[in-house]
Amino acid sequence: MSNNIIIERTSIQWKSPIPGTPTRRVPDHYFGRNVHALVDGEENIYRLKPKDIALEATEEDMINVVKTIVDNEKEVKETENAK
Repeated sequence: MSNNIIIERTSIQWKSPIPGTPTRRVPDHYFGRNVHALVDGEENIYRLKPKDIALEATEEDMINVVKTIVDNEKEVKETENAK
């Protein structure tokens, strides 16, 4: 399954792990990332949690995660259509 994926922009989300304390831009407060990507010419937004993508992720890492998500969605769609 081949996809043309281009990362347009990303933003990192921060959240303090202790309610009521200030949020800082430190690894312990990393809460995820929003990835805006063009997939086969269509713009999509992916909200990724730390378990999905690390704070230190490169653009290539983001493309791989988006590709995995898109491939999984296609498989589910194909399975539903086969029923």
